[in-house]
Amino acid sequence: MITINDIALALNLSTATVSNALSGKGRVSEANRQAIIDKAKEMGYDFGRLRVTPQRKIIAVFTESLAVPFCFKIAEGVSRAAEYAGFRAVLYNLDLLYESDDYNPPKERVREKMEDILRHMESGICGAVYISQYPRDVTGVVPVAPFPTVYAYCYTNDGAPSVNTDDQQGAYIAVQQLISLHKKRIAMISGPINSIPMTKRLSGYQRALIDAGLPVDLRMVVTGDWDIGRSCERMTKLLQLDPRPDGVFCQSDHIALGVCKAIRQAGLSIPGDIAVVGFDNYDFASFVSPSLTTIDQPLEQIGRVAFSQLKKMTDREAIETRNILLDARLIKRESA
Repeated sequence: MITINDIALALNLSTATVSNALSGKGRVSEANRQAIIDKAKEMGYDFGRLRVTPQRKIIAVFTESLAVPFCFKIAEGVSRAAEYAGFRAVLYNLDLLYESDDYNPPKERVREKMEDILRHMESGICGAVYISQYPRDVTGVVPVAPFPTVYAYCYTNDGAPSVNTDDQQGAYIAVQQLISLHKKRIAMISGPINSIPMTKRLSGYQRALIDAGLPVDLRMVVTGDWDIGRSCERMTKLLQLDPRPDGVFCQSDHIALGVCKAIRQAGLSIPGDIAVVGFDNYDFASFVSPSLTTIDQPLEQIGRVAFSQLKKMTDREAIETRNILLDARLIKRESA
């Protein structure tokens, strides 16, 4: 019985080269591949014994920064879903961290990094998922790739599919929790005014108050940033209102840390005097005292759904919903 080793000896080639040529794998020129096949036929090789391993499809996963927990967890969701479906995920980290207080990383820097990756990336990639470090419009920021791309934790205005958290729904259930504790004067401290999540969470906050028949008092709404220390200062000013807030919806867990510090410094109790709800469910939320009631974003699910959308595109299937919003969930702890 003729073996691959016999063919390799006859042609003075390695068994790996012969195996790759017969199975259609590896970097073998078409001329050499055909010569090996012809020799195998001449020697009477039984091609029915050949085990051909299907090539796995490859997708690229672009993350703006793996140091940001949101990016890491979404990328994990993409990779696990890809592996389960028989795909191989290749991770590319752009390492775009904020170098100043500027909320938006420079578009030119994003494009330069992406263009460099696209020039040197692995061949054979059939699609990609682009993961932003925070939700924003990345239209024109990411250069056009030679394969379909799905955007996670961000979106574009050019019709590309995207998957995000429903920030308005998350804010709504956060305020509902405060209302369920019979809180009537509910304040909100937000992130930067130019932040897309900020505007959507503000909308959810207002809608929850209106649906409950409670007034929307703009004195109770403070626009800020994600800084803990400055959030403490903003809460200290809110405590000077008469009457003061008895509940606070914080648009991030970091804001909530500053809010809780200000409440304790004023000699007030949480949640007795003032209840607090955060947003994001960072790991520290369950370890602070009191432990933080917060909104959990479905980050791994965002990754899984993004891959599902991409798979449909690579399989040339229709995508029913191009911009998917996934529900957040309330994590009840001690602060509310």
